[in-house]
Amino acid sequence: MPGAPRFYIPQLDGLRFLAFLAVFVGHAVPAASYLGASFGVNVFFVLSSYLITSLLVREADAAGRIDVPAFWIRRALRIWPLYFGFLFANAILWGMPARVLVAFSLFAGNWVVPFWEHGPGPISHLWSVSVEEQFYLAWPLVLAVLPRRLLRPACFLLMAVAVVGRYALYLAGFDVGAVWLNSLAQLDAIGVGALVALTPRLSLSPMWRGVLGVGASLAVVALARVLWHWLLVQAPGDQLIYVAAPAATSFAFLGVDVACGCLLIAVLAGSAWLAMPPFVYLGRISYGLYVFHQAVIRLVGDLWWPWRLPMAFVLTVVVAAVSYRYLELPFLRLKSRFELIASGAQLSSRTFVATPFRPSDPAL
Repeated sequence: MPGAPRFYIPQLDGLRFLAFLAVFVGHAVPAASYLGASFGVNVFFVLSSYLITSLLVREADAAGRIDVPAFWIRRALRIWPLYFGFLFANAILWGMPARVLVAFSLFAGNWVVPFWEHGPGPISHLWSVSVEEQFYLAWPLVLAVLPRRLLRPACFLLMAVAVVGRYALYLAGFDVGAVWLNSLAQLDAIGVGALVALTPRLSLSPMWRGVLGVGASLAVVALARVLWHWLLVQAPGDQLIYVAAPAATSFAFLGVDVACGCLLIAVLAGSAWLAMPPFVYLGRISYGLYVFHQAVIRLVGDLWWPWRLPMAFVLTVVVAAVSYRYLELPFLRLKSRFELIASGAQLSSRTFVATPFRPSDPAL
């Protein structure tokens, strides 16, 4: 909507880039996954939930309702051009089983891929886009119909469903891969992000911001070590492990998402270095970075090791920058026709840095 105020927090672009960087290192150096690199995806989930919840609640406050179809159109303009372009380019250039193409085209890749003998190859990481699209489909409807006073309890309910769901899936015999890709098992990340959006923002001194941010990061590393120990090291025939491991890992995954939420809180309290132009730009193109990085890592996979990682990163940045400029940006410019509360990094005279919800807000 022309002239709409803009909701934008620049340091979150920097956090988005750091989340991608963790995922990139985890895929390029698999051993890094044991130190929590793969949980960069959880940061994406928590951050997406925070941003979407914040935007839609502000829209409800400004207009008295949430225009759910307009939200879906905005998300399609942001996600679909690059997603389907990359998906069909892979199908044409390298081939892809029809069932894989259909599943990912319907944003159901995360549900079905774990049960196929042969994975989807260079698009395997796009399972997370399926999870996010399912979230984009359902969560606005919840926000539109649920009274504001029930939103926080709903966030805790999502966390509980995720813990119980993971436990049930483990007991049913599903391996960690099938559980990890299951949408129900990722609901606690959605709940944590939405809860941060619905809670007054903390005012923290630089020292306490650093303590919270570093502590949250170290917690993710520690929990990753615990998780991989339980899931990969212990003998599967041990009865104690069979009973205890599902519960321990279910709560450990919740701990990871809570730690990601604490990291988000620390960044929201003020992180000037994450708002520096290079980090903001890399965060702005992070969707392309995420989409392309697996294919680029495979492309340079046979190169001499010392050059492999930096070359893959630089090439990923170049491809993502070109994609953003010539493929994504024309569609992003159309989003303004369907938004009441504008978002993104194109600041204007009506731009404001988002303010926290306060207990005195009438809508709460």
